Amino acid sequence: MYIQSLATGITYESEIIKYFNIDTTLTYEDIQNELADRMAISDYQLNKKFYLNNKYWMFETDFLEGSYEQWSRLESLLNDNNTQNLHRILAIYCRPATINKLSRKFTISKFDLNRQEKIANELLDLPMSIEKELISAFFLLGIKCLNYIKIYFLNQMNK
Repeated sequence: MYIQSLATGITYESEIIKYFNIDTTLTYEDIQNELADRMAISDYQLNKKFYLNNKYWMFETDFLEGSYEQWSRLESLLNDNNTQNLHRILAIYCRPATINKLSRKFTISKFDLNRQEKIANELLDLPMSIEKELISAFFLLGIKCLNYIKIYFLNQMNK
């Protein structure tokens, strides 16, 4: 029913519906709800702080709130296609933290392009167990951001 109501035969909407094997005889609202359910990503609980080299470190989870410098640095490292850059990539979102002694809350230090190489070199000592957790979180945060983009486009379809 919904597929037949589309103006063109081949659209992104129909490809998404085919990809998720959704029954095309459903109503528009049912298809939209089914798509939202199938594309949902459950929250990943990350231990945001850890202790390394006599310092507390935190992983910045506000992925979309990154500065231009962070995005630029990430893009340049990813374009290198070099697997030896993993510690440098982690250093963009994983930085030393300070604790407020009164409130006992941790705050991550601000991103500083000049300190990136030093931070990256300190992260070379990161145990593999923490590294795997951070890489997984980094990957899942990226997927979550892409999911927000998909939801935005689904909402635009509704208009």
